[in-house]
Amino acid sequence: MSVYLVTFELRSPDRDYQALFDALNAFTHCQSSESIWFIRSDETHKEIRDNLRVCIDPEDQLFVSRIRYGWAAWNMTCADWIHAQLQ
Repeated sequence: MSVYLVTFELRSPDRDYQALFDALNAFTHCQSSESIWFIRSDETHKEIRDNLRVCIDPEDQLFVSRIRYGWAAWNMTCADWIHAQLQ
């Protein structure tokens, strides 16, 4: 199982994004901020992107990247969670 960074910018203020948040909450995760999530998944980064993309509008932005051992953080909520997941 891998750890992924999922970050997004939602640009439609009148849109209900509950489907996106439900999809993210279905993963084992740590939410660092409203738009920065770290998730565990057996899916690839492309599969995660494609599955989440249907929950957002075409003008929204979405970024998914696998986190490996070469990372650093300072004063970040999920740093301990990421470290534990990568053990």
